[in-house]
Amino acid sequence: MPVSNLTEEAELFRGNAFASPNDRYRRNFKQLDTQYDTWKAAYKEVADYIALGRGRFTDYGERENQKSRAASKVINNTATDALHMLGAGLHGGLSSPARPWFQLGFVDEDLGTFSTFKGWLDSCEKVMYAAFKRSNFYTIIHSVYEEIGGFGTGSMMVDDSPEHGLLFHYFTVGDYRFAVKVDGRTHCFYRRFKMQAVQILQSFGKESCSDKVKRLLETNPYEWVEVQHVIEPNAAYNPDKMDNKPFVSVYFEMKEGDKRLSDKGYDEMPVVTPRWQALSHEAYGWGPGLESIGLAKAIQRMEKQSFMASDKMLEPPLALPSSMKDRMLDLSPGGKNVYDEPNAKIQPMVQIIPAAMQVYRENIDSIEGKIRRNFHNELFLMIAQEDPAKMTATEVIARKEEKMLMVGPTIERLEYEHLAPIVERVFAILARQGKLPPPPPELANAEYKIDFVSLLAQAQKLIGAQSMQSYLGLAERVAAVDPGSVTKTNWDKYLEETADMVSMPSKVVRTEDEVGAIRKQIADQQAQAQQQMAMAQGVDNMQKLGKTPSGDGTALDKLESESEGTA
Repeated sequence: MPVSNLTEEAELFRGNAFASPNDRYRRNFKQLDTQYDTWKAAYKEVADYIALGRGRFTDYGERENQKSRAASKVINNTATDALHMLGAGLHGGLSSPARPWFQLGFVDEDLGTFSTFKGWLDSCEKVMYAAFKRSNFYTIIHSVYEEIGGFGTGSMMVDDSPEHGLLFHYFTVGDYRFAVKVDGRTHCFYRRFKMQAVQILQSFGKESCSDKVKRLLETNPYEWVEVQHVIEPNAAYNPDKMDNKPFVSVYFEMKEGDKRLSDKGYDEMPVVTPRWQALSHEAYGWGPGLESIGLAKAIQRMEKQSFMASDKMLEPPLALPSSMKDRMLDLSPGGKNVYDEPNAKIQPMVQIIPAAMQVYRENIDSIEGKIRRNFHNELFLMIAQEDPAKMTATEVIARKEEKMLMVGPTIERLEYEHLAPIVERVFAILARQGKLPPPPPELANAEYKIDFVSLLAQAQKLIGAQSMQSYLGLAERVAAVDPGSVTKTNWDKYLEETADMVSMPSKVVRTEDEVGAIRKQIADQQAQAQQQMAMAQGVDNMQKLGKTPSGDGTALDKLESESEGTA
């Protein structure tokens, strides 16, 4: 069991008169819960009509292991299908396991000109990609994308694992409360949830369990016990102490005052809470799910009315003569009903015009289209319908530039709030585990950066590269008229800028030193070849001169006479 820092906490917060060391965390959770409360009703509707099965709302009467019962409310599942497509599109477009999606670099670009340094970063990337594939990262992150699309906010934890190296967890909305720093990244993360007594034993060991849990293990090991988990900056952090960490992670039973199930720390904030959109300084965001909840509810009502209209058209309510009262009618096809009342007719009371049904269907189709546009399905359908091996970021831009402009701010936010912290933490974890190759001594104080090279990231960058492509086309046309105009462009810089925009791998683009050495070698070879050609031409001339006839009246004699006359 990790050593607790309760003594340091008690000293630090001595003047606040908390009833118990854990009471401060209970108070903080209550304050964060007040901020979450304004979103709770809207999240519940998203879970009922769009993100089916997601969300956990125990204060609505749901049990801990109970799935959503909202399926019975949903007749038209367009919004749910649109969310699935958005989640799959973000997964494949931003962090696909089938293609590179991030690239390491140096903040000081001059360091990237050395092949040794760039080679070290390439080796680190290979180790990181292998670690991601061995872990559960790619299965977990897809669920996070759906949470972000549905509720506007997602949550994911990056932890180390003795067995797999990395271990990822995702939390559904309602499980957690959090706050962000001024830069939009996670500041603190609180969870209040329930675990079975036997699960507490498995997770934390018997010594950490309270007396209540120990009794439950003997009488009812599957009884639920409320637990709180806190991750926040360590107010007592001292970098000079060996086991002191910048972030604390505390588990305790809600009804326990002092005792804790676990008390450890992290070197980095292990939780990321990305948002689709968000206001400055506010924690919870919003996204396509919240923006589509009105349409999702309306389309259920319209589908229900459409089915009712169809039923009335096929089996309309009937007006019967009084003589048929209390009689059983045969309304099956070809059924016969005999009665004596003269001039009495059985006729429908309601008549549904087929053309009106068509208009109703068109209205439903229109709402379905609006929902899919809210979830940007057109962009992801276009990508999915093409061969992934042949689709390039350039083709995405050329065919759906306006769609990329709409989703661009969200891509940039997800890279900053979601993917970048994950890559940074995984790099740090693997470095502490000794799995990354040792860096060259010259890089001891170097700062690193992350470039995202996924399909959507490159397509977003290429929006700004359209002017580069236009310039190249113009240069080609001018060169056809004036070949000397090619010297106007610094083609080395043009290629460097283009390679940076499309995030070409470092091993593909040579450094300036490598290019200079190659060009010098080529120039030396050309000079040597010209010298050899000149020498060969001189030898040939001497041989020809030696074979030329001499004497009076020969060509050589005339040439010499002309030379003397000129002199």
